[in-house]
Amino acid sequence: MIASVDDEGPLPEGFCLRGGGGLGLHLIAGLLDQLRGTLDVIPAGRGKAFVVRLPA
Repeated sequence: MIASVDDEGPLPEGFCLRGGGGLGLHLIAGLLDQLRGTLDVIPAGRGKAFVVRLPA
């Protein structure tokens, strides 16, 4: 399964998916670890896209 969310806002300087961030990112990281999934942040237009991939 692949899910993607686009956002036009910039990421804070020094943003790290695994270190810091809020409770939401902490929960997503835990779920991805359990489900062996991945989270990628890729440029999308003027913002970025968060792409979650889970194995079938």
